[in-house]
Amino acid sequence: MKKVLLTGTALLAFAAAGFAQTNTATTNQNGDKQTASQTQTGNYLKSTITQDKQGGTNVGNYAGTLQTSTGAAGNEAVINQNLNSKSNRAAVTQSGGTGNKGTITQSNNSGGGELQVGSGTTPADVKAAGGNWSGILQQGSNNTNTYIIQGNNASKNFGEIYQYGSANRQTSIDQSDNSNGNTAKVNQGTSNAPITNGRVQVSQQGNSQDNEAYVTQLTSSNDATVIQNDNSRANKATINQTGGIESTAKVEQRYGSSGNTATVTQQESSNTGTVEQNENSHGNTADITQKGYGGVATIKQNTNSAGNKASIMQGGAFNQGAINQTNASGNRADINQKGYENVAAINQTKAAGNVAAVNQNGNYNTATITENYADNGKATINQSLVRPEGGSNTAEILQGDGSTHSSGNKATINQDFSKNTAKLQQVGVENTADLSQMMGDFNVIKGLGDSPYALQQGNNNMLKVTQTSGDGTSSYVPNTANVSQIGNGNMTTIRQMGVN
Repeated sequence: MKKVLLTGTALLAFAAAGFAQTNTATTNQNGDKQTASQTQTGNYLKSTITQDKQGGTNVGNYAGTLQTSTGAAGNEAVINQNLNSKSNRAAVTQSGGTGNKGTITQSNNSGGGELQVGSGTTPADVKAAGGNWSGILQQGSNNTNTYIIQGNNASKNFGEIYQYGSANRQTSIDQSDNSNGNTAKVNQGTSNAPITNGRVQVSQQGNSQDNEAYVTQLTSSNDATVIQNDNSRANKATINQTGGIESTAKVEQRYGSSGNTATVTQQESSNTGTVEQNENSHGNTADITQKGYGGVATIKQNTNSAGNKASIMQGGAFNQGAINQTNASGNRADINQKGYENVAAINQTKAAGNVAAVNQNGNYNTATITENYADNGKATINQSLVRPEGGSNTAEILQGDGSTHSSGNKATINQDFSKNTAKLQQVGVENTADLSQMMGDFNVIKGLGDSPYALQQGNNNMLKVTQTSGDGTSSYVPNTANVSQIGNGNMTTIRQMGVN
């Protein structure tokens, strides 16, 4: 994708050149099909290009700036192609130096055509397409005020930023306010030149739709945020943080936004990923994938949100995954954790027709699903399936408590091998539970006495418990099942089997 920036023949077209320090170049053009190119070498460089017809339509213009510098140069490059701009191209390349500023503005009723972006795209293709194209390439660290603005009724624009240096913390693309069909891409670092301490924000909000945002950050301690809020629809956000630790990724698709997709991928350890699709939002999809140790993943799809899907996949140990879908109906939540000592929690309170599932492989995992004031829900927890090293896990499903009721819900807990604990509570009517602890010893179904849960309170509930011993030598069943049912028309079946 770097070919869209200042390379090849574009550099040969530069009209203004400076080779000393403290250079300043300014170009103002009023009209269509204008070309302005400026190249500067030295320190403390400043370049400004403005292409504006002052109220007319600004069509088919090209503006390019190349600055080459060393040291703490603090260079600045600004390109303005505003007010009804169409089929314009702007490119800024800042090679070397630190503390550089690069800004491009193509906003206010700008864009409007089909933009096809590929490795062979040329400025002529962009002009013919109708949309505007912005590209910024920075090599160096500690750059400030690096941003592209393509907002305010803008459409079918493409903005991209590439940064190959650390500590670039003021990098952003804004395609907000009734904007549609725009694409934003930000890339910080490569596999050959990893970076740390970067920060990116992409905004595509305010009744904006059909926009796409892509953020890629390589190695550690990076932050990335994508905001697609305020009645924005059919947007797509993707954040990919690879090869490092202690990075943070956040996607916001809130306040009446619908049909959006959020994907967060984080590799290695100690990363944090968050997706929020709240406040009257519906039909959204959220996926977080974390590989490594000590990751924290959170998805929120709350407050009158419906028909949403949330999925968390974590590999490794000591991870935490949480999905909240309160005051929301028809949602699906899935958490998949591989490793040991992971924690998973799904909360679907005040909702109907939701589906929740947790799968954990390994030892010492804890999983909790809560569905209070929830009807016709389905909760499933599987721990340590077909893995002999599994065991000592805790699974808990709550569907209603002493003050809340849930009806028509189904709860399933499957645990393999030894020393597992299953805790169940269903308060309401016509609920069904199936608890199984297979191929292990010293498993416990909590209930009665000083142990909470393993309780069904209400009428016409059904509970099934199955426990099998798995040590291969004993004929006894060193497992415990304690259950309690309060109400009328309830049924319990307990089956315990030993191995001879």
